[in-house]
Amino acid sequence: NNKDYYDSILNVNKDAYAVAPKNVQTWNSDGDDSFSSDYKIIKDNFEVADRNGKNIDISKNLFAICSINGLMNYIEKTQKQVPKNLNKIIYYEPTKYMTLDINARKNLEITERLKDKSKKGTLLWVLDKTSTSMGGRLLRRWINDPLLNPQDINYRLNGVKELKENMVLRSEISESLKNVYDIERISGKIAYGSANARDLISLKSSISQLPQLKNNLKNVQSDILKNLYNSLDTLDDLYELIDKSIEDDPPVTVKEGGIIKKGYNPIIDKLIDLTTNGKKWLIDIEQKEREETGIKNLKIGYNKVFGYYIEVTKSFLKMVPQDRYIRKQTLTTGERFITEELKNKENEIVGAQEKIVNIEYDEFVKIRNIIESNAKRLQITSSIVSTIDVLTSFAIVADDMNYCMPEVDNTDIIDIKGGRHPVVEKILKAGEFIENDAYLDTNEHRLNIITGPNMAGKSTYMRQVALITLMAQIGSFVPASSAHIGTVDKIF
Repeated sequence: NNKDYYDSILNVNKDAYAVAPKNVQTWNSDGDDSFSSDYKIIKDNFEVADRNGKNIDISKNLFAICSINGLMNYIEKTQKQVPKNLNKIIYYEPTKYMTLDINARKNLEITERLKDKSKKGTLLWVLDKTSTSMGGRLLRRWINDPLLNPQDINYRLNGVKELKENMVLRSEISESLKNVYDIERISGKIAYGSANARDLISLKSSISQLPQLKNNLKNVQSDILKNLYNSLDTLDDLYELIDKSIEDDPPVTVKEGGIIKKGYNPIIDKLIDLTTNGKKWLIDIEQKEREETGIKNLKIGYNKVFGYYIEVTKSFLKMVPQDRYIRKQTLTTGERFITEELKNKENEIVGAQEKIVNIEYDEFVKIRNIIESNAKRLQITSSIVSTIDVLTSFAIVADDMNYCMPEVDNTDIIDIKGGRHPVVEKILKAGEFIENDAYLDTNEHRLNIITGPNMAGKSTYMRQVALITLMAQIGSFVPASSAHIGTVDKIF
């Protein structure tokens, strides 16, 4: 808590110091060790919390302040903006998660196979029954960061248990989630200003499923599902905004019109009526000119060079009224003319079409900005939906593969009865995998010696124990008859 302490940190961490803004690099003359100016920027613009959502004070954490400022400087320089969806910082505390080095991750084939880097044949492949892209990403994060706190683990397990036992609830949730697009990615595109009208329609379609999803959870009993139910924002106002403003089947680009619904903006409606009536007027004038001139094949056309024109074939040129028709272009088959009346109407129609495109784009940007201002709500909703998706995925796998709920506490015991390797079991035919028991503790059973010939299953057995332990600590049921998993650090 003094200047010498922080100076010593800066000496051993010059890289972090170098990327920090100048005001971080300057010690406050009044001796305040909170880096007040930089911390105030972080505090005013970000919510800093742990992975359980609990707010954290980083005012005295130099490394965190330097890292956050350096990262945001990088984003601002490369993206030319700081998107509004970047509003929350998750503080990673290694003591809350089981550390897995790169060799353990590779050999256990948690998220990719050692042989070809594919997903099939991994633990992720076994557990991934998620319905959304958001849920798939969260599942990968959970697998890579197994929990150590038994209370947090059992918080998840109880939710999985309820979903496993209630097949109707599980099916209803899965059905709702199938129609949910990637809210997380869409909100990111909105924040960067790259979302088009179709993205907003996808967002509306996703939001439309939230009331039913919330209704499905109204009678749940487990704490985690209750909290998810209470926290789930159905975003009704955003749904209503998109529903009344954006066409249901808009074009891909946002600068060609056709994206704003009739009735949302009276100015756009008036201009659309003008162009619609103008086109009807062109049909009427074509018929009138045919009748007045007697030229049966007279037609009115349009191109970007000459605008609207009257085309007459060579055989009828003698019937063209010289007092009203102004020659504009000669063709091999005939000639094109314009009239004063036609030119005036063209200016009205073309001017209205250009105005429609410009006003619709401006209106779309306003709508997108309103949604962007709700970026935090979208993030929270996507996080809740992702969590529900992963818990449901765990429940589906547990029911399909006959997994049991592990008993997780902070003892020093790993006691597995009838354990099975989750990946090998799924690849083999039902009933082919031979179940195994395992017992370890920190006293007389710290080490087991496994013997047998090559290809006898020694490595499979060792990986099986590791994977069952890991599965329990991410909140999943496990492939065993019963399992008691202690999570004290000295086991690992």
